[in-house]
Parts: sequence; structure tokens; C-alpha cells
Amino acid sequence: MQRSITLTVPQWLAFIVMGAAIAVYLGGSSNAQTPEKAARTEWDYRSVNVPLSTLQAELVRLGQDGWEVIEILHVDQSVTNAGDGTAHLIAGNVEVVAKKPMTK
Repeated sequence: MQRSITLTVPQWLAFIVMGAAIAVYLGGSSNAQTPEKAARTEWDYRSVNVPLSTLQAELVRLGQDGWEVIEILHVDQSVTNAGDGTAHLIAGNVEVVAKKPMTK
């Protein structure tokens, strides 16, 4: 059974005003920015070529120095056949890309 709701102009207008007030309240509270948030963060970036055998130690060192790793790329890899008929991937070095906020 369908029911229809009939609103008078004052009721209809009240719903519009109330909806607009809620939208402004919710939009204003979530988009309000303090001066600290409004400032853009400037980043320093670093790229380090690391042998795969020392990757763990390099990641720890970067983290201790305040760097956040954002990418690790294989840059030195080759395929070899060890005589067993199967191709083996050998990754020698990786490129580690990291960032941290600039100090002023």
C-alpha cells in the first residue's frame, strides 16, 4: 500500500532549511582547518641503491633517521639457468625511495 505525504509550504520550507543547516554544520565541521593543517608539508626525497643482502639493515637505518620508505624497485636482476633446466631469478640490487618532512 502506497502512502503519499502532503506537506504544506511551511513544512516543506522547514525541511529545506533544516537540511541545509545540517549540511552546513557537517560540511563546516569536517572541512575546518587549523593553521597547522592548512600548511602544506614539504618533503625531502632520497633514493638509495642497496644490495639485496643488506636491504633489512638499510631499511632499519632509514627508519631510525626519520625516513619513510615509499617504494622499493628491483633494478639489477638477471635470469640464470643453474643446469637443472629451470630459470632462476637473481635479484642483486634494489632501489629504495624514501621521504621525510623537510626541516626548516
